[in-house]
Amino acid sequence: MSTININECLKELSIRPKIIRRINNYVIIETIDKNYLIKRKGIDKEKVFSYLDSFDCSFYLPYLELINDKYELYIFYDDRENDYSKGIELINALSKIHLKTMSEVLYTSEITKEIYDKQLSKIESLKKYYFDLQDFLDESTILRPDYIFLLKNISKFYRILDLSRKKLDDWYKREHTSYRESFQIQNVSFSNFIYNGDCYFIDFDQSSQSFIIDDIVSFYHNELLNCDIEPFLKKYFDLISIDSSELDLFYSYIAIPDKIELGNNCYENCVYSSNAVRYIDKTIAYILEKDKENEETNQQEFKE
Repeated sequence: MSTININECLKELSIRPKIIRRINNYVIIETIDKNYLIKRKGIDKEKVFSYLDSFDCSFYLPYLELINDKYELYIFYDDRENDYSKGIELINALSKIHLKTMSEVLYTSEITKEIYDKQLSKIESLKKYYFDLQDFLDESTILRPDYIFLLKNISKFYRILDLSRKKLDDWYKREHTSYRESFQIQNVSFSNFIYNGDCYFIDFDQSSQSFIIDDIVSFYHNELLNCDIEPFLKKYFDLISIDSSELDLFYSYIAIPDKIELGNNCYENCVYSSNAVRYIDKTIAYILEKDKENEETNQQEFKE
């Protein structure tokens, strides 16, 4: 995505900035009395907002104006960035959207096979990619720190992808009659959410009607390394009454880390690879712990 041209925006706005800062793909402009957010123009928001209004889920910020038909201007509210209260409010708002817009869709063998094949293709494609990357690193005559780090940790990528495959197979073996879909934002993170007493999601450009777990997968990918995510997951799963089949698919989806693509900057490669390994370690530990808890629960129920 191209960078927002701040000078172009300021020429069209009758505001006097005190501080200008960038957060991800947004620009925040602070003035004496108000703060503003600028993002690139996306999809037709009116249809999305009207749809959410019809379910009493108005967790959005309407934009103030379009700038040169390229950028959207919003009022921006500061909040308690990344704290526990904000996370709980995000989960409350997200689950409300999902439950109110939820519908049951009948499974067919074709749908089940399509879901399975699509996820399996991702897993196998990534495994091949990392096998090829390992061959490249093994044959390299340059002992760069980023190469050495990846070689020492490459087995972890295979392990988590095998775990993703196992959870996918567990899901596929279950008897499927229907699945739940709902309105999904598809880009859930602390930076895409404002809590200042009221709750607002900012960006709906990727939104769609899809599996009920898609947004919580997005939240997991975006925030695992930024907070203690488990309390938020537990609350969300309790609120939507997630079932075993949905959990298997959730585990399979989160067990696919971002693809490592090495650039020319050794330091950036090390940081990116280190974050990927941290993601893998935390995710494997989380899934195995949940498997252990589930096994203990089943044993207890069997005894009773």
